[in-house]
Amino acid sequence: MFGMRSPPIARNKDEGEKPFWISYADLMTALMILFLVVMVASLITVTQRIAAET
Repeated sequence: MFGMRSPPIARNKDEGEKPFWISYADLMTALMILFLVVMVASLITVTQRIAAET
């Protein structure tokens, strides 16, 4: 009963290195880059409006 062991399950060695879900750090990096792109676009728009008024 306790002496019987099942053979180890063969798993792909890349399984731990390639998870299906994106990691938390990668998600935060993507959100930060998205925020910076939106911020730059809005700053350019506001700067062009101020330059057009003068």
